[in-house]
Amino acid sequence: MRFLGVAAMLCSLAACSAIYPLASADAPDGGVDGGGDADADSDADSDSDTDADSDADADGDGDCEELPRLVGTVGIGGLALAVAVEGDRGYVAAIDRIVVIGLDPPAYIDSTALLFDQANGVAVQGSYAYVTEAGGDGSYALDVVRLADLQVVADVEIEQYPPTAVAVQGEQVYVTAGPGHLVTVDISNPEQPSDPIPVYFDGWAQDVAVDGSAAVVADWNLKLLLLSVGEEGGGSVLDDIPTSGRPSGVALQGSVACVACGRSGLDIVDVSIDAEQRAPPVSIDTEGDARDVAIEGDYAYVANGTGGFAIVDLAAATLAFSLPTPDEDVNAPQAVAVSGSIAVLAAGQAGVHVVDLGCFAAGR
Repeated sequence: MRFLGVAAMLCSLAACSAIYPLASADAPDGGVDGGGDADADSDADSDSDTDADSDADADGDGDCEELPRLVGTVGIGGLALAVAVEGDRGYVAAIDRIVVIGLDPPAYIDSTALLFDQANGVAVQGSYAYVTEAGGDGSYALDVVRLADLQVVADVEIEQYPPTAVAVQGEQVYVTAGPGHLVTVDISNPEQPSDPIPVYFDGWAQDVAVDGSAAVVADWNLKLLLLSVGEEGGGSVLDDIPTSGRPSGVALQGSVACVACGRSGLDIVDVSIDAEQRAPPVSIDTEGDARDVAIEGDYAYVANGTGGFAIVDLAAATLAFSLPTPDEDVNAPQAVAVSGSIAVLAAGQAGVHVVDLGCFAAGR
């Protein structure tokens, strides 16, 4: 169902230039204004607007208008397929290795040795990264990488089908593996993980997200699966909810799931256990090709394919901001991770884009 309420608010770079006009001459204070301070406005305060108060808005209402911006792009010498963030570092699944990047400033730091198969998913918790590998020879695995020295310290064979995504919570890792397959792996001792416990269902699993005892699986067959999972692994399917398009990415926060559905946009789905109490799903046009999503606070952050990067306001159910990314037509962002005020986008051969979220960071 397409949202019919308040019109989506889109601020492109061209539109934002009307908010932040560029002056043509410098001023004695070192800014491009005549305000006697060091900022780029015409008043005498230290912010970047023209209303003579100390916040960064231009209309005097006290709210923030510090817009998201691309801080930098890090080349990784390969294809950036998936990304996870822990603290001030990003961890990138890059075909034959995991690459570590710094976020402030954006920079290449290190990488693992060559992995045996194609790394196509990564999740990080504490001192370890959990990496899914899909080999062309039919071998599929979950690798455990110790972050202190970037060594693979354990691997778990994933039988039958290639893994498509990975998530971690507490002492369990969750791996989706193609047709009707989710496996859980106990990592109470990360360097001696358990054998996988399968959960079977009808569908084609593309991505998984977990929050507490609930898990959601993006099913390519136009639906979102709601599962109950336990602390000791395993789980069961409780329900399935139709989606507006073919899901490729999913995020979960409490009883709200966000589902990236390609050209159909982003679905906001109530996944409350009691189906009769659920609000109907809402579909937001992201004006791109929604491929992956992360949730922090009141916002969903979307790797928007050929549309670059998009931010959706969950409370208002509107597209709040859109940011073009370099070479997005060829190397479109396909995965996203968020930590604090930073979003990280995996964008194929372009590498990794690092975005400062400005006022659209959770809690701002």
